[in-house]
Amino acid sequence: MKSVNGIKFQKLDFDQFRTEYLAIVANLRMATNFAELRSAIDAVNEKRNLWESMLSIAEINHFSDLSNEDFKAGVEFYESHESEIQALVKAYYSALVDSKFQNEIANEYGPQLLEIAFNECKLYNANIKDLQAEELKLANDFANIFYQIKYQIADQSFSADSIQSQFNSENRAKRKEAVAAQSKQLEELENSIASILIKITKLRNKIARACGFENFIEYSFQKMGRYNYGISDIENHRNGILKSLVPHTIEIRKRQAKRMNIPNLKFHDYPCIVPSKNLNFEFDSPNTIKKISKMFEELSPQTGDLFQKMKSSGLIEYKIEKNRMPGNFAFYVPQKKTPFLHTNFNGSKEDFHLLCHEFGHAFSYKQSNTEIPEYVYPFVEGAETQSIAMEFFCWNWIENFFGSNSQAYKYWHLSFELLYLPQLSLIDEFEQFLYVNEPQSIADIKDYWKGLELKYVPFSEYEEAPFFSEGGRYLTFANWFIDYPFWSICYSLAQISAFQFWEIFKTDQKKGWNKYLKFCKTGGRKSVLDSLKDCGILSPLAPQNIDSVLKNICKEQKSLEF
Repeated sequence: MKSVNGIKFQKLDFDQFRTEYLAIVANLRMATNFAELRSAIDAVNEKRNLWESMLSIAEINHFSDLSNEDFKAGVEFYESHESEIQALVKAYYSALVDSKFQNEIANEYGPQLLEIAFNECKLYNANIKDLQAEELKLANDFANIFYQIKYQIADQSFSADSIQSQFNSENRAKRKEAVAAQSKQLEELENSIASILIKITKLRNKIARACGFENFIEYSFQKMGRYNYGISDIENHRNGILKSLVPHTIEIRKRQAKRMNIPNLKFHDYPCIVPSKNLNFEFDSPNTIKKISKMFEELSPQTGDLFQKMKSSGLIEYKIEKNRMPGNFAFYVPQKKTPFLHTNFNGSKEDFHLLCHEFGHAFSYKQSNTEIPEYVYPFVEGAETQSIAMEFFCWNWIENFFGSNSQAYKYWHLSFELLYLPQLSLIDEFEQFLYVNEPQSIADIKDYWKGLELKYVPFSEYEEAPFFSEGGRYLTFANWFIDYPFWSICYSLAQISAFQFWEIFKTDQKKGWNKYLKFCKTGGRKSVLDSLKDCGILSPLAPQNIDSVLKNICKEQKSLEF
C-alpha cells in the first residue's frame, strides 16, 4: 500500500494491540493520582490514533482502486475488528465514568469528554456484538452492489460519478437518456438493495432495543451527539424548511423553465439551473491550481499554508479513474494530524464547490490541533457547517475562475443549495418512517417516498423514468440509508448555520473569518449548539431562526437572477 504523508500502512496484531490497550485502561482505573491517570489517558489516545491511522490509510488505498484485492483485504481486516474496537473504547469510557478524578478530567480535557463517555456507555453492551457484526456484513453486501453500479447508455458504461456529465449535458436528449438509464438500472437492482434496507432497518432497531432505547432513531440521536436536543426539535426544523423554503423552490423551478423556454420542467431538466456552457472548472490545470493557491493564501495564512502542503505532499487525489470509489471524501490520519482528500473531479462547475467543501473539512481537522479523538471535529452538523461555510467564503475569488460567468456560477451555487435543503428533510422524514414502522414490503416504501416527494419537492415530474414516477427514486439515496443513517438533516442544520457565518463574513471579512476560525479551533470540545452560540450563531433548530436566515439568502439568490 502507498504511504500517506510518510506514514506507512501496518496490519497491526490485534491480540497484541488489545492486550496492551487493556493494560493501559487497567492503569487508568488503578491510578492513585491525576498524573498517573493523565498518562493513561494520553496512552489510550495514542493507541486509538494508531489504529485509526492504519484504518484510514487502508480506506484511502481501497478507495483509489476498488478492484485491488490487497487494498480490499486491508480494509476488511480493520473492519472485522470494529465491534471489538468499540468494546475497547467502551472500556475506556467506562473507566472515565467510574473515575474519582472526574473534576480533574473536566478541568484538563474539558467536560465534553466526560459527556461523551457517559452517553457512549449507553450505546453498548456485550449482547450486541454479534448483531453489529451482522449489520456490518449487510452494509458490505450493499456496498458491493451499490458502489459498483454501472449505467449503460448505448454502448457506453458510466459510473455514478462519470454519468454526472450526462445529467448536466446541454443536450436535453442526453440528459433524458442518462436519467432513463439510472432509473432502469436501479429498478433491476431494487429487490437486492431494498431487501438489505429492510433487513438492516429491523436489525438496527434490535440493536437499539438491546441497549434500552425504543428504536434506532433514539439510539442514533445518542450516537450522533444530539445530547441537548431531540426528535421534536428536528421535526420543528423540517417544518421550518417546509414553510419558509419550499414555496421559494417552486419559484426557482418556474424561473428555470422560463429560462429554458419550456412549459414544464422534467426531472432530467433539474440539473440545468443555469446554462452550463463556460462554467467548466479544470482542476488539473497548472493555471487553475496556481489560482487556487492564491485564493487560499489571500483568504488566510492558515488556509494558504495547508493547501500548499497538501498539494506538494500528494494529499489531494482528484482524477476519475477506473475502479475508483465514486464521490468525494475527506479522510483524517491522526498520525502527523494529516488530512487527505479523495475527490472525483470531472471538469464541471460542481468541482469548484466540492473542492472548497472538502478543503473546509481538511482545514478544520488541522485547526482543532488535538490528540484527543473526540475533539478532532464536532459532531456531523458542526463538521458540515465548517465545510459549507468554506464554500461561500471562496465566493470572493469566483471571478478568478469563472470570469464573466461568475454571476451565473453564484446563482447556480445558491440555487442548488436552496433546492437541496427540502430534499434533506425528505430523506430524514423517510428514515424516521423506516424505523418507526419497519415496512415489510417494497411497495410500502415506495408509496411513502412518493408522498414525501409531493410534500417537499412538489414540482417533481418524471419522464422516461417510470420507476422513479412510482416512488423508486428513494434508491438513489440508498447509501444515505445504509451507510449514513440520519446524517441528511445534519447537512440541513449545517446549511442554516453556515449561511449565518457567511452573512457575517460578507459584512466584515475579518470578523466573520475569526468567528469561523474559533469554531474550527473548538472542534469537538463543546456541543455543536454551544460552539455556535459562542460564535454568535443562532440555533438552526428554531423555525423563526430558519425563517430569518432564509429570507436573507432567498433575497440574495433573487438578486443574482439573470
